[in-house]
Amino acid sequence: MKLFDAMRSKASGQTKEEFGSGERFPMTKSINRAVVDHMNELGRTDMSKYTFERRNSSYPDAKSDLVIYNNEGAAVFTGRETKDGRMSFWR
Repeated sequence: MKLFDAMRSKASGQTKEEFGSGERFPMTKSINRAVVDHMNELGRTDMSKYTFERRNSSYPDAKSDLVIYNNEGAAVFTGRETKDGRMSFWR
């Protein structure tokens, strides 16, 4: 199972590094929408330069953990993506 998890992690952009040292990607529309749904005050914020990174999640039924970085590169939100595609974010 660990081999499968490692292959899935690489395919989805997840890396084994510690928090904050993985590969960052531009925000996708679905992640952007989920962040705004959880943080209403961001509705008018320009998030075009925000990035995210995926991490392996040890939480049951989670596909991955997500870290959102602002345009200055600071981690501002943490989230989790479930296997069915739903996402939750918090500060």
